[in-house]
Amino acid sequence: MSEIFQLLPFFNQTGPVFRDLVGDPNRNELDPVQAINDINKGAIENSIEWHLRFQRRAVHEVDLRNARGIFLRKWADIYGIPRPSSMSDEDFIGYMIGRILSVSSARPALVSIFPEPKYQVFGCAQVGAFLDVCYYNVGVQDPKKTKVRMASSVLTFGTNSIYVYVKDPDHIGSEIKKKLYDTLAAGFAVYAGVY
Repeated sequence: MSEIFQLLPFFNQTGPVFRDLVGDPNRNELDPVQAINDINKGAIENSIEWHLRFQRRAVHEVDLRNARGIFLRKWADIYGIPRPSSMSDEDFIGYMIGRILSVSSARPALVSIFPEPKYQVFGCAQVGAFLDVCYYNVGVQDPKKTKVRMASSVLTFGTNSIYVYVKDPDHIGSEIKKKLYDTLAAGFAVYAGVY
């Protein structure tokens, strides 16, 4: 504000027209500032201050870890990653970073989330649940215990998925789900079955 006053010394800076059009240093800023006029100093001062704040925010949020709001949407557009519903900004940032960085190590990272003996993890070929050999009436089968290679009643993919078997469905709680977000972004699917 002081620079505007110094650049316009010949104007009546105490007059109502000057204070409404250029700026009034005695006005209080509205809280929160969500629109340009919430700065509440005067038309020109509001515009300049809004622009300067936007510049500072852009410099700060060019780092994906700091992005929020419009800048987070722009990062999502750049990477082509749609935002899952009901995901917070922090979770979505972690999801995007995971999707970008974890492509090469997705399966080992997934398997490490589910330690034995509480979990049994199988790949697609171990389950053998491809469409042409699927039995709908057998339920979820433990591949280690079946003599004949039979599939569960869930159709499965031939690649890019793992199958987790647990005795208690509560073992796959919020902590496990949180760990999965980063790794699942790499393009793998996880199917869980209770036996």
